[in-house]
Amino acid sequence: MYNNMNNVKRISGYNQAARYFEETKKPKTSRWGEDERPLYNTRSHHYRIVKGVDNGAQYYDLVLYSTSMIRYYKPDAYDHQRVLVRGHYSCASGSFLWYHGFARNRELACVDKFGAVRTGRLLLNHAVHNSDQYGVPYNWSANLMFIGEPTDGYRIDLTRSCHVPGYKAASNAEDKAERKKLKVAVDHWIELLGYRLDDYLNGTPDANNWQVQRAGGSFTSALDLISYSDRQSIQDALNRVIKADDASLMDSDSFVTAMTELGQAVTTHLQGVRENKARGRWDYQLRQYTPNGTPEPVTRDAFRKSMESHLISLLTLRIGTSRVDIGQFPASIPRKWWC
Repeated sequence: MYNNMNNVKRISGYNQAARYFEETKKPKTSRWGEDERPLYNTRSHHYRIVKGVDNGAQYYDLVLYSTSMIRYYKPDAYDHQRVLVRGHYSCASGSFLWYHGFARNRELACVDKFGAVRTGRLLLNHAVHNSDQYGVPYNWSANLMFIGEPTDGYRIDLTRSCHVPGYKAASNAEDKAERKKLKVAVDHWIELLGYRLDDYLNGTPDANNWQVQRAGGSFTSALDLISYSDRQSIQDALNRVIKADDASLMDSDSFVTAMTELGQAVTTHLQGVRENKARGRWDYQLRQYTPNGTPEPVTRDAFRKSMESHLISLLTLRIGTSRVDIGQFPASIPRKWWC
């Protein structure tokens, strides 16, 4: 996909699209319509520009496979140009949009009705089935009114631009209450397991060597070092406490074993984190790590915080269940957001 994209014709606005369309001959094969021109070559019908009219307004679509990803309308007498953009979750679509100047999180100069300018970001929500409820034409993610060519500083008129909203997670009172109830329920357990910290520091989890060696590395968790049955025992017991105030399963042998194994896993994970930090970064010129001191000790306080954090993750209580609108063309977009 990326290799082919280098040879695709890059179109940045209506005027360029019109020139390219008129200067490019229609392929002689019947697969190509009179209103279509290739953006790559005759074989690549999945990269094409399509000419059309919408309620008397002329436009050009940049199409990827069967989906119109960008639509450039003919500028008005003031050189204001309407552009529609469709977000999509696929890598191919992201690459196509980026290549034509509409990368996810693209910085925009947003001009309000008073002429004041602020920086905003392009939010492209791929949930377009109800886009018309938000002032965006059906099946599109963003309705933009550019002041001049899109390449001219990417300046948009806020009064005539909008996008399908995106949402960030937020914790409501119930979410906070559940986390608090969890911490209270496991407080005594974590305190008892903390007395075994010296044994944990000299022990290893009952997991395969590859997982133990990777403990504390990027994208790893102490939960990877305990078995599915142990995770399930902890989940069942603590969910019953949170949902029904029933702590009966916390006295079971399976829960005792699972929490003990989690204590070892958390300690090994903390050791790995500290060892990786002390090892420093990889120096590609010297072909070795640059030392960053000696590993910090694993303290009881660090053990407690990590146990609580892993239990919150195990019970999927970390992300709040409420959703808050990020806003129109926000100054920044959260790393994780929802449709």
